Amino acid sequence: MSDEFGALIRQGTWELVPSTPHQHLIGCKWVFRIKRAKDGSVEHYKARLVAKGFHQCPSSDYFNIFSPVIKPTTIRIVLSIAVSRKWPIRQLDVNNGFLHGNLEETLFMTQPARFVDLNLPTHAKPVATPIALNTDLHLLSGIALSDGSDYWRLIGSLQYLALTRPDLSFFVNKLAQFMHRPTEVH
Repeated sequence: MSDEFGALIRQGTWELVPSTPHQHLIGCKWVFRIKRAKDGSVEHYKARLVAKGFHQCPSSDYFNIFSPVIKPTTIRIVLSIAVSRKWPIRQLDVNNGFLHGNLEETLFMTQPARFVDLNLPTHAKPVATPIALNTDLHLLSGIALSDGSDYWRLIGSLQYLALTRPDLSFFVNKLAQFMHRPTEVH
């Protein structure tokens, strides 16, 4: 995450400005992936900061759509030409997922969430599970939240994280059972 965030800062990808009530803010999230070596061992971890495109509104946030996707047929043709002409073939990893061009429009995106720098000392105590095992949650436990949007966002983020962290899956799914009526206890 530090490498990705550092690359975005160095390239001047954004400028931090205070938001106003009339701005349509586009959310962002971290996407994680494990890159494995040929033998299946972990080569390195990848992190990308991506815009939540599904929050964007047509004719307001964008006017044209461009999808940089290459069809498998095109790849096969280019590879066959390269092999027949004995060109060297290499793989390229992109340092970050944002385009390197300049936008003509002004877009407003929420500030990326902070992340933990593993090089900094922390005073957190390790625990075997993220929730007490004897915690008994019920639908009517506690006072209902007046606005559950923060709870929904948090559970959605945790569900994504639980894909790569099986130790969190049970507890995240337990809390997701209360999405329709979250309370302060949840």
